[in-house]
Amino acid sequence: MNIRHHPNSETATAISIVLLGAPAWALSWWQARRRLDDDERRSAPRGAYLYLGVLGGVLGLLGFGSALLYRLVNAALAGSLFSIETWHDIWHFLVEASVSAGVFLFHYRALRADRAAQLPGITQHSFSVLVQAPDATAARARLATALEGQTDISVR
Repeated sequence: MNIRHHPNSETATAISIVLLGAPAWALSWWQARRRLDDDERRSAPRGAYLYLGVLGGVLGLLGFGSALLYRLVNAALAGSLFSIETWHDIWHFLVEASVSAGVFLFHYRALRADRAAQLPGITQHSFSVLVQAPDATAARARLATALEGQTDISVR
């Protein structure tokens, strides 16, 4: 039996796993997202999981993407028509690279959402400061000296 031949049972198993597993996973993830609070967004295990998901997606995309590109270039430079084995390999690498890209994007988006939720809303506030000095220029210079190195504070 050729290594590139998949029996019907293998194909049926893969399709069943996707058709049954995807909705079950989506339901559990949807429920988990509804219960997500700020403490969970800041938790180390969640961050580690998300970073590992991003890393796995990137590594898978690089590995399978480069294998796909290698197989395409190799077949093109061979100068012959693409054989059924070549198309089979291309299909597998394309599917695996697409899954890796999906894993990367999903975890990256969740990581970005967690980071955005953790950032406090920064607003500008204006205050009046009374500085004792002989004139306005000297007062402005004294205030600028006191706030030196504080890039988030401006004197107008």
